[in-house]
Amino acid sequence: MPTPRQANVMNKFIDVSQIIKRKLAGLTSFAALSLSVSLSAHALPLQTTGAGFTPVSETQCFLAGSTERLDCKTYHLPLDYSDPNGDTVEVFAAVMPSRGGKAAGDPLVLLAGGPGQAASEVIQLVDVAFGDLRNGRDVLIVDQRGTGRSHPISCKNVDSEIVTLEDYSEGVKACREAEPLPVRHFNFDNIIRDLEEIRASLGYEKLNLWGISWGTRSAAHYLRRYPDRVRSIVVDGVLPPQVPLVATVADSVERAKRLLVEDCEKSLACIARYPDIDGMINRLLDKAKSGDLVFDGINPLTNERETTEINFIGAVNGLHALFYNADATTSIPYMLDEALKGNLNPWLVFSFNASTDEPPIYPGSFLSIFCGEEMSKVTAASAKAAGSDSFAEDAHYQLWNAGCEAWDYVPAAEDSHEILESDVPTLVLSGNLDPITPPMMGDEWVKSFSNSRHIVVNGTGHNTSFTACMPGLITSFIKNLDVDALDTGCMDHLKRLPIITGPNATVQ
Repeated sequence: MPTPRQANVMNKFIDVSQIIKRKLAGLTSFAALSLSVSLSAHALPLQTTGAGFTPVSETQCFLAGSTERLDCKTYHLPLDYSDPNGDTVEVFAAVMPSRGGKAAGDPLVLLAGGPGQAASEVIQLVDVAFGDLRNGRDVLIVDQRGTGRSHPISCKNVDSEIVTLEDYSEGVKACREAEPLPVRHFNFDNIIRDLEEIRASLGYEKLNLWGISWGTRSAAHYLRRYPDRVRSIVVDGVLPPQVPLVATVADSVERAKRLLVEDCEKSLACIARYPDIDGMINRLLDKAKSGDLVFDGINPLTNERETTEINFIGAVNGLHALFYNADATTSIPYMLDEALKGNLNPWLVFSFNASTDEPPIYPGSFLSIFCGEEMSKVTAASAKAAGSDSFAEDAHYQLWNAGCEAWDYVPAAEDSHEILESDVPTLVLSGNLDPITPPMMGDEWVKSFSNSRHIVVNGTGHNTSFTACMPGLITSFIKNLDVDALDTGCMDHLKRLPIITGPNATVQ
C-alpha cells in the first residue's frame, strides 16, 4: 500500500522539503534515500544443488538497526525465471538466529511495504516488536530485488528539482535508460519467486508471514503461489488482492478527513477555533490550482532560502502524508489555518516530525511493482470518477501515471487481483484513522479467510503492529495460532490525541 513513505522521494512537487512530498507515491511513509549499493551479476553461472539455488557468498554481518550478528547471504537468481540460463540479479538475505535452543522450522518473514522498501532497512522493528517471538524462532530478512542490498534501483536523478509531471516523467525515463538490467524483470511475480527460492535454499518447511502495507499484498501473493509453505499470516494496513488501490485512495483520504472533522466537532475548543475544516482544505487547494500557494522563505529544515510553488497534486499529497500518522493529524487544522495566512512553516515542520523515522522507498522498485500491479488495471476516466467525491480528486492517479508512462513494467498476472480463499491462521490489523487502507479493507480480507480475525485499533493511522500491547498479541498469535484467544482489552484506552488549537502545540 502503496506503500503506501508513501510519498516517496520520487515526487518533488512540494520541494519545500523532502518531507511534505513523502507519501506521494506509495502506501507507507518515508525519509530520504540512504542506499546500500550492491553489484548485479550479468550472465554469471547459476550455482544450484539439484532442487534449487545456493548462496554465492555467506558471511556474518551487522545491519543498521540491529545490534546482533546476522547470517548474511547473497544469491544470484534468474533475472527472468522463464530464461534460467540468462542474466542474474543479486538478492540479499539475512537470518536473525533464534535465541536459545533449536529454532523451529518456520521463521518469521518480514515483508516490507512501499512497494519498494527494503526489509533490511526496517530490521529495527523486529527487536521492538518481536523480542519474545525470537525465543526458538529465526527471523528471515530478504531485500526484494531493486531495494536495499539487492541491486537497488535508486533513480537518484528523479530526486532533483522536479516541479512538473513532465519533468517527473523525464526523470523516470532517464533512470530507466541508465539502469543496466531490464527493469521489467523487477516485477511482483519474480520477487515472490525469489522468496520461495531462498526459503527452499535455507531448508525451512514453512513461513510465518508478517506484512505491513504493501507487504500485505506480498503475503497474499506468496500464499496464492505457495499455499503449502505458509504456517501463519499477520497483515497490518491491508490491501486485499481484489481491492484496487487507485480506485479507493481518494475515498480513503476523504474518510480520514471526515473523521478529523468529527473529532474536532466533539471539542468545544476545536470547533470554536476551526469551525470549517472542509472549507479550509478547499480554499488551500483552490490556491494551489490557481498558482497562489507558494513557499517563499527560509526552509527551517535546510536553512536555505526557497521560493517554491506548490501545485494541486503536491498539495493533495502533502496533506495526505499528514494523515498517515495519527499524532500528526492533530496538527492539520492549525497547519491549514497558518498556510492560508501564507505561513507554510508549520506544514513543513509537522510533516518532518511525522516522517523522520520512515525507511526509504526505492523509486525503481516502486514503479516496477506498482505500475504493473495497480496502474495496469485502471484508466484515467475510472480514476477521475473514483475521485469525484473527494478533495483529492484524481491527483494520486496523475502522479503515479506520469511515472508509469515512462517506465517499462509487466502487467499483473491474470489471477493477481482475484479473491484469495484460505484457512491459514491469519491476523488482520487496521488503524481506524488509516487514510490509505481503512478498516473496510480488513473487513474485505477476512471474508475469504475462514480462520482469521480482524482487529481495528482506535486512535491509530496506517500500521498498528507497534501500538500499545499489539506486539504481544502478534507474538501470542504466531506461537499459538489461536486468533480467538487474543484479549484486546489492553488497547481499549486508545484514541486520537487532542487537536492542536494554537502555536507550540497548544491544546484545550
